[in-house]
Amino acid sequence: MSVTLTSDATNSSVGVKFPVNLTSLTVKVQQASGGIVTPPTGSDVEHYEFLTSASSNSFAGAGSNVNIGFTVWYHLPSLRKESLITVSMTFTDANNATFSKSVSVKVAP
Repeated sequence: MSVTLTSDATNSSVGVKFPVNLTSLTVKVQQASGGIVTPPTGSDVEHYEFLTSASSNSFAGAGSNVNIGFTVWYHLPSLRKESLITVSMTFTDANNATFSKSVSVKVAP
């Protein structure tokens, strides 16, 4: 995945001051059916692990990007391969202001 901060970040109503650092990245895997999250029932639980690697954690200015690779392993109680994976990122700018963004990815067999 390639993350880019567009020129919208420099808009006076947004007020981001560069450089901006990627300060947190989390991944959540949820069991799904037809793209809809279907939580496990009873004592069943979702198990997952992930690895990430990033080209950097800093954005020098608008238009700069960070490339992030993901490897995700999971086991779901439904024994189906379909899931919804949500990647959440938190950024901190040069003024110590923070903002977050989440992206959901549907995974189907």
